[in-house]
Amino acid sequence: MANNKHTQSPLAVIKNGIINNTTVKDSTKQQHISRMKPFEQFLEAHNIKLDCFDKIDRKLMLEYRTYLQKEYINPKGQKNKVSHINALLSEMKTLLKSYAVPDHISSAVVDDIFNKILLPTKVDKRDNEIALRDDEIYKLYNYKAKTEQDERIKDTFIINCLTGQRISDIDKIEPYTDPDSGAKRIMLYQKKTGTKVKFDIVFQLAYDILINKYKGELPLKKRADTLIANNMPRIAREAGIQGTELVSEQRGGETQPTIHEMERWELIRTHTERRTFITLLKLRDWDDIKVMKFSGHKDRAMVEHYCKLEPSDYSDFDSLKRKHPELVLKFTEAYREKPSLTYQAPLQSANDTSVVLDSYTAQIKETAQTKEQLEYVKRTRMTKEQWEQYRNKAIKEAAKRGDFDMIDFLMSDPLKWECVECGERPEGEWPNEPTDENIEEWERIAAEYEEERKNKKFK
Repeated sequence: MANNKHTQSPLAVIKNGIINNTTVKDSTKQQHISRMKPFEQFLEAHNIKLDCFDKIDRKLMLEYRTYLQKEYINPKGQKNKVSHINALLSEMKTLLKSYAVPDHISSAVVDDIFNKILLPTKVDKRDNEIALRDDEIYKLYNYKAKTEQDERIKDTFIINCLTGQRISDIDKIEPYTDPDSGAKRIMLYQKKTGTKVKFDIVFQLAYDILINKYKGELPLKKRADTLIANNMPRIAREAGIQGTELVSEQRGGETQPTIHEMERWELIRTHTERRTFITLLKLRDWDDIKVMKFSGHKDRAMVEHYCKLEPSDYSDFDSLKRKHPELVLKFTEAYREKPSLTYQAPLQSANDTSVVLDSYTAQIKETAQTKEQLEYVKRTRMTKEQWEQYRNKAIKEAAKRGDFDMIDFLMSDPLKWECVECGERPEGEWPNEPTDENIEEWERIAAEYEEERKNKKFK
């Protein structure tokens, strides 16, 4: 009987082990079986009859590796990436360890077979992954998909991007509002285990889709991850997601990676969801500890792993806020910045102008420069001259900080000075808004102003 263990078909043993494993979900079983297919094709192409475990040795696996490098063509008609070849080799080791050890082969033998068998790669696959921008999320949201299933796939993908959760394998959703903080929260009940998972909804759009559009029901109830992986790139292309990225790939027997362009929609994967969520929060200056509370990570290194921010992303985000604020994702009410409207009565006399202006400027700078605060200042009993002096000084402060959103607001038409008592408004045109072309001039003004402050020349 002991010898019979070694004469059973290894593929049959492994497949039966996968099918009868009650600890993994069906989608994982399908994934394991599908990753065995290249190995089966290799055996067939080379007329190898694998009828016992004794035939599984290092020589066989090295031949399999060569086959993956030089002969195997993936379903897209391409040679495999080195990272995928390594994943297939690692999968075979995992399957042997999980379903053949110790009854059919020893763990030490498996380790020897796969020792240093993976191909060297000079490509970090994380460099080829993307996170979606605010405007791209809205572009997907506003796109009416061609079929109901595509609409549900698209909405599930957006929910995942804006919650950091995988809304799959969930049996029931229970929305509620925290009575103390006002935070919008969702209780998820996982299938089989009945485990409850509670998390806050940070972005209002996720709440609108999940609660308002689907009335608390899941857009997709089965195979969500698989459907997203297979369909979201196409749906993103149809929705108008544009732009290209440089990607680095190393395929087959290549010793050096090649660099080429790919469309952004082509790079969308299920991992794009969590990368997008974390990147959106980091773009809003959330620190790693705060992000971890919502992403569920225990290690700050994982936040860095998923964050896809480049220096230019911050300026692009600032530009989007200035030019298209309607395309900036909004927080739910509990996570919006609360303005502090605790200003005292305005100027009492012309003599204390500079003191009060300094006080206003300092407070605005310290309290996130909210527009509500400026609206308060606007409606105080300042004279026209006092208001213009305050506005000009605040503009210089904002230019010094690079706060162009504040500058736009300070110079906006609704904020022109208005005396509460007389209703008088200033005349004439307001200064041009700062642009990439005249930013050096703005910086020069800010530097002169700072020098004046040091010399106490500002009145």
